[in-house]
Amino acid sequence: MQPAKRTGVKSSGKDVEVRRQAIMKAVQQAGNKSVDEIASMLGISKMTVHRDLDALSTKGLVRKERGRAVAGNSLLFESNFQFRLSQNVDIKAKIAKSAAQLIAPGKVIILDDSTTTMHIVQNIVDIPSLTIITNSLSIVSSISNINTIKLIGIGGNFDRNFQAFLGLDCERAIMEHRADIAFLSSSSVTGLTAYHQNEDVIRAKRAMMHSAEKTAFLSDHTKFSRNALTKFCDLDQFDHVFVDGNIPESEKAFLVENDVNITLV
Repeated sequence: MQPAKRTGVKSSGKDVEVRRQAIMKAVQQAGNKSVDEIASMLGISKMTVHRDLDALSTKGLVRKERGRAVAGNSLLFESNFQFRLSQNVDIKAKIAKSAAQLIAPGKVIILDDSTTTMHIVQNIVDIPSLTIITNSLSIVSSISNINTIKLIGIGGNFDRNFQAFLGLDCERAIMEHRADIAFLSSSSVTGLTAYHQNEDVIRAKRAMMHSAEKTAFLSDHTKFSRNALTKFCDLDQFDHVFVDGNIPESEKAFLVENDVNITLV
């Protein structure tokens, strides 16, 4: 077979973006794809795939590992928001529904930028006179047209990977407010401790905890099998911890033994 002839026509910026979006979508749907698979799928050279993956990796949209593009997280890398949003949807919804029972009319609540806490929104639209404080662009968008909810959006440096506002301005803005309860999550739990890969995310979450009278931590069971680089908080520092019933029995027993107020859903 004769190799395909080069036309000499360079791809436009729009073509490159479309191609990279296709790569990102395929990787997120499958969890991972090899360079060979991507090259075959799109009919492009492996060199082009590597360039595209380098660009996507720089933006935090995929991760390159041994000739593969990976969507999942690692010690240093938290997966893209859209990928996380598609994972364990039913379980996250159950956890959020249970946690939302803590919310009473007239309360001020903080919601962090996690995909688990985002599910709380659908459970509170009929609760009157609520105020929501959040640094999550996705949560802001989802409740911006709900006239019964007062919305306080926390600004800062926008991080596209997390779809959230972070940084020093974000932390300062959070500390200017007080709330009845903050709902938070993280990317991994090891033993008694929640961890995350990003220090800006951790600082924003800690500021939220400091600004709230009560705190609730939401986690699906898969986070108990993951690792992340930096400590966020010990779980016994939360007033409530919500986890789905698929958590390993050993992990459940350890939390109970260490006086974590755990609710299984």
